[in-house]
Amino acid sequence: MVLALAASPAYAWQGRPNPFVVLSSAPLPSLSVSTVREIQRRLIALGYDPGGEDGMITAATRAAIAAWQGDHGELPTGRPSPRLERRLRAESVLPGPGLRAPSGAEALARWRRLIGRPVVGMGGGRIGEVAGVETATDGAIAGIVVAVDLPGGGAQWAPLAWPWVAGQLDRPRVLVPWRRGEMDWLVTSRARLVPVRSLAGRRPSWLDGAPADLAQGGQFGVVDGVLFGVDGQVVTIYVRRLPAGPDFPVPRDAVRVEGQGSATRVVIALSLTQMLALAPAPDSPPLAGVPGAHP
Repeated sequence: MVLALAASPAYAWQGRPNPFVVLSSAPLPSLSVSTVREIQRRLIALGYDPGGEDGMITAATRAAIAAWQGDHGELPTGRPSPRLERRLRAESVLPGPGLRAPSGAEALARWRRLIGRPVVGMGGGRIGEVAGVETATDGAIAGIVVAVDLPGGGAQWAPLAWPWVAGQLDRPRVLVPWRRGEMDWLVTSRARLVPVRSLAGRRPSWLDGAPADLAQGGQFGVVDGVLFGVDGQVVTIYVRRLPAGPDFPVPRDAVRVEGQGSATRVVIALSLTQMLALAPAPDSPPLAGVPGAHP
């Protein structure tokens, strides 16, 4: 087997800094997209950035695997495998039903040490910092509140459910499973954290009322809420067709956020024909007037 040394940030390998990642050039194992995606999600939950959750074995994914291996005293080859998935499953926690959140005074004191730590998004770059720790009615940890930096100063609040943070308590920063635009969607009108099972479903967003333009040109409608999945991630944004048409569910991956303040807009990477082919969402009352809605 041939090993190639690739320059990389220092990792703790066998208890000492290692300025190299030893990436194997041997053929990678044949893994399903779902297996690779699970590895990526588990790495994110532990604070390692694989560049996304696309199920592809990218250079960023291999670098994240190598970083995890190095931090665990292993030769950092960056090779994914079923064994790696099993180990990551044992070490990490992901949002889902039936999970028991940490609780008690000792747990709360440990989690509060996160306050003030920087928060970074997928692909690198500062998003903000941890502003607080939220607890549920039974005293269990619900998660953290992130103060998302705004251009020109100030911050918006964004929730992050506890499973995404549980594996990162001893790390110098918190990695969130979203990029900056997605964090913006997470700033709901309530501006406080709720358990992920309660977050799931359609919610108002600070983007409500913002123009939703087609990338090919022309305004299609306005943003009218977002849909969270059971894992706490934004799945869909709803766009209300102008002037008073139904709401169309637009996949998260087809939308980007541009501008700031009253100039904020979303751009949809779908054609008019593709938009009209989306099944309109069931009728629901407009979100206009919701506290915290887009100006």
